[in-house]
Amino acid sequence: MENLEKLADLFKALSDPTRLRIVKHLCQHEGTRCVNALTRQLSISQSAVSQHLRTLKQSGIVYGERMGNFVHYRINDSYFEVLRKKLLEVEGRDFLVVSGSGLFSFGPGFWDQQSRITELEEKLVDLRQKTEEIEFMIDQLKDEG
Repeated sequence: MENLEKLADLFKALSDPTRLRIVKHLCQHEGTRCVNALTRQLSISQSAVSQHLRTLKQSGIVYGERMGNFVHYRINDSYFEVLRKKLLEVEGRDFLVVSGSGLFSFGPGFWDQQSRITELEEKLVDLRQKTEEIEFMIDQLKDEG
């Protein structure tokens, strides 16, 4: 039961889109980031970044290191390896992929797929607008003829 509770905590922590953006950013940019850097790079308020990092830290997904006056955060790679093993125990299958840099996804290419989906959604909106314009022009031609 303890394993399921830990998994539930992880998924709760990752259920917020902003926290997912922070985790994705930390995974894609090796090294550490302070709250101010994440604020600038993700266009999120400083207080929001701090609150989300607190949640991620409490769940064990990230950890902070004090460097001078600032705390720098990084992905906790070892946490994801432990998590992968727990998922394997609970589910009997491995669906969490972890790379050496801490980048994780639910199946190969998850983040790439999300970017591609967003790109396709934007193209679909453009196509719908063009279709409406063409339908309008056809209606005008019918009215003239």
